Amino acid sequence: METTHAKAVGVIEGKTTTNSFKMKVLTSSIGKNSFLEVIHDGTPYVCGIKELYRTEDGIYAECYVIGQGPKLPFTPGSPVYIAKEEDVKKALKLSIDPSTGIYIGKLKGLECKVWLPIKKLGRIFIVGKPGSGKSYTAGVIVEELLKKGISILIIDVHGEYSSLKVMGDATSEEFDVYPRSYADSIIEFGNLKINPGADLSLDALETAKPEDIIVPGQCTIINLRGLLKEEQISLVASLLEKVFQAVIEGRLRPFYCVLDEAHRFAGREKAKTTDIVRRFAQEGRKFGAGLIVITQRPQLLDTTVRGLVGTWIIHRLSDPNDMRITLESGGLEREWEDEIAWLESGEAIITGEAVEKIPIIVKIRPRETKHGGEGFNPLDYAAKPTEGVAVKSLEKLSKTVIRELDKLQKQPLSALGLPQAFLPIVIDESEILAKVKSRLADFDIDITSLELNYVPTLYCEVEANIERQNPHVKYSESLQRLIPIGIEVGEVNWDSTQAYGVDLKDIESLEFLTSPPQPGYYQKTCFDISDSKTVKRVREELLAYTATKLARAIFYSKKLGKFSLTSDKQAFISECLKDIAEIEQNEEKNLEERYLQSMAEIDKAVERYKERLQRLSEQYNVLRYEYEQLYAQLKEAKKQKKPTLKLSKQLESRKNKLENIRDEMIKINAQIRALSEKKHNLEIEQKERVRELRLKVESLKKFDVKSMIIQPEEDELSISSFQLTWIPIYKAKITISGRNISKEIGIWWNAVNGKGSYGSCSVCGTELKDPSSLAICEVCFNPVCLSHIVECQICRSHVCTKDSWTCETCMKTLCIKEPPSRCRSCEALLCQNCVRRCAICGDEIAYCSNHVKTCSICGATLCEDHYETHIMRCKDCSRIVCEVSADRCYICNEPVCQACSRVCAECGEVVCKEHSWICKTCGRTFCINEEKKVCSICGIELCPSHAYTCELCGETACRGHIYRCSLCGKLICRSCIGEVKGLLRKKVLCTECASKA
Repeated sequence: METTHAKAVGVIEGKTTTNSFKMKVLTSSIGKNSFLEVIHDGTPYVCGIKELYRTEDGIYAECYVIGQGPKLPFTPGSPVYIAKEEDVKKALKLSIDPSTGIYIGKLKGLECKVWLPIKKLGRIFIVGKPGSGKSYTAGVIVEELLKKGISILIIDVHGEYSSLKVMGDATSEEFDVYPRSYADSIIEFGNLKINPGADLSLDALETAKPEDIIVPGQCTIINLRGLLKEEQISLVASLLEKVFQAVIEGRLRPFYCVLDEAHRFAGREKAKTTDIVRRFAQEGRKFGAGLIVITQRPQLLDTTVRGLVGTWIIHRLSDPNDMRITLESGGLEREWEDEIAWLESGEAIITGEAVEKIPIIVKIRPRETKHGGEGFNPLDYAAKPTEGVAVKSLEKLSKTVIRELDKLQKQPLSALGLPQAFLPIVIDESEILAKVKSRLADFDIDITSLELNYVPTLYCEVEANIERQNPHVKYSESLQRLIPIGIEVGEVNWDSTQAYGVDLKDIESLEFLTSPPQPGYYQKTCFDISDSKTVKRVREELLAYTATKLARAIFYSKKLGKFSLTSDKQAFISECLKDIAEIEQNEEKNLEERYLQSMAEIDKAVERYKERLQRLSEQYNVLRYEYEQLYAQLKEAKKQKKPTLKLSKQLESRKNKLENIRDEMIKINAQIRALSEKKHNLEIEQKERVRELRLKVESLKKFDVKSMIIQPEEDELSISSFQLTWIPIYKAKITISGRNISKEIGIWWNAVNGKGSYGSCSVCGTELKDPSSLAICEVCFNPVCLSHIVECQICRSHVCTKDSWTCETCMKTLCIKEPPSRCRSCEALLCQNCVRRCAICGDEIAYCSNHVKTCSICGATLCEDHYETHIMRCKDCSRIVCEVSADRCYICNEPVCQACSRVCAECGEVVCKEHSWICKTCGRTFCINEEKKVCSICGIELCPSHAYTCELCGETACRGHIYRCSLCGKLICRSCIGEVKGLLRKKVLCTECASKA
């Protein structure tokens, strides 16, 4: 990308890298922190001047690249130009869409607007000495946030921020800023005697809900001017705890809390506000609670709060300690110290999350409103909001202020049609005290400031009896409600089934009382219970609500004459099909039963006929036999001419009987055939009936399904109960004491089941609704829920999870009174039982078991680094040895095992094989530093004690190669032997003696 520049302001010289270079300055128009530009390989790179220095050859500058540098180093001799505004904004990522950023001012030296991205402004730290512009800058940020409709809560110690309600004096065309007032977006709480310009008294904060204080588009100022320091701390602690609890519960939209003079509320010396400010810094961002911390003394600020800051806005500082802490915490190098010390009023260095690349110096834009830091008197400009978001908030808060005045001393009268009843006191302060003491047995517990209040609820029950003819629908339902109607609810919530921790199930077993069980205060109702018209209207609303609530979408079928209250059409169809299947099954069963019954009757009749036929057959056979016998006798009598009259009559009688029996048998057979025919016909009829049943079922399955809304009519509704029910509520304070510490917690509970509010968990913010869920941390003395209370495994104290830690080796939980050690290698938290010490590092350095090793040779425990140097291999045999078990050669200092170590017979030092030698005669070991002789004949090594010198040639010889001359007695080597005489007794002569002989 080619660009056109004006005249070069410098040229690159000397050694360069991809992110820095040295430049010779050619003009006096640039200085430290100026923005320059270099064209390298056709691409512009924006650079900054880190430092300037002067030599005999001129002025030189050390420059660095902002953002990503080139792939290859810059080219010496390249010209350097003044950077273009658009290139600088792109490099610094200052090209922020104004809709997503806040306009803080202009970049010094370039005059381009600086927009800080809101999404990166979670925690802001504004620091500077008095008069450097801290509060002014905070006012600019507040103005910008209000333009974006973001809620703001300002803790104003000196009453400086009241000026946000006052229009500024002049227009600044240079910064494009025009005067305006934000009075319509501001609600101010303050001491009205000292700060008459405030909208509401500080006392209103006690009864105001967090939703009344943090309102979208509204800036709420808590003006503490005129209060003692202790009063300021107490009020801020209570307010921030209330607001933070609402943030955790998701009741508030994102907002910023501006904490002026933050070292008062979160200093190094712990105050009542320290813990809650820490929580804002630690957890606020994830719940949408931003924090803007302002202080002139960063060294006095709590280290936790200071360490969690994301963006630093640094004005002029002079104190060395403040300067050092600011540089370290803001991530600035020492070179920035002079810049900070010489910042002009209205200038600031911005560093951190909001500016990704490098710290930038900004000229803060002028305020649109009047600055209250110098000589501002709010009384001169006292004004009330006339329109905008603040008006509704002010009206609502004004009602909140008088809420405490809404307590009545006497039971109010109610109109006819609204009877009053009281719930009995089941759980009083003695039971609550007993329960709390049983939960917190290690503490001294006392209940103070006890007050009994009766809060109004509406208990109602409505019955609906629905009966319609077209379609035919008939069913009954009822609706029960228990609705809080205290003045704080504003309007009746008909969906409510519980009030102040009491639900419908709790009052089912209780008997209503007609008079209060004990004297107490009565809270006003949200509607006029004494006005009969109002009560009538409420009853009508109840009926209208019930009619709407009990309205049902039904499915029905005229063909089946069936309806269902289910809202699932497929379920209704399935139900209808199931009914049809049952009809089919029942009718089929009836048909089968009737058929089987008829068939059984026929079978029984046939059986009876067959039995009769069998008996007749037997009779017939007997008569026939008798007939044949009589006939034979008659024939014989005629043959013998005997009288036959008697036999003839008997024969005739038998014949008649046989004919009668035969006729009857014919009739019975005819009856049996008729019954068989009937049985056949029944089978045909049965099949036809089954076919007709199938057709009927198929016809039913083609049923119609329609839907309609059934809503109870007025005459179908009847109010069975409609009464004003007073629930007894106790308000009190619990004082928890122990270990020279005392904590006071405001509580309330209903006297029916004891449920209420027993504080909020200091860890998760969950409201503790029952004394059985209350626990107290024995370190910070704050209430904790059971999910976030743990027992220290050493001292057995019960502490919250914030004041506890877990040993990452044994996983035991311990309190912070048992300080953890950290593994030097992995930073793991360790209890004293799990700490391992290196024998070399000493007792001051801790290690976990994963980062120490035990020497298997000497048993010493060592860290990984020292273990590597402790374990070694023998130089000679490569066997593994350790520093303790190994010897070291005193010549080469290499390790040798005891098996390979050798001790010099002369000096007594240990040496390795390489640096030792052995005398072949005496077998003793010597180091190489000791004198060594070598036999000139055979070449073996000899110690001086066992080496011989030839007295002729001076050569060294071993015992086996040294001889004595038989004539002169000189010791000679084999080379100096002149003659050997004799066969049995040899005589050696040296060369000298041999020549003489």
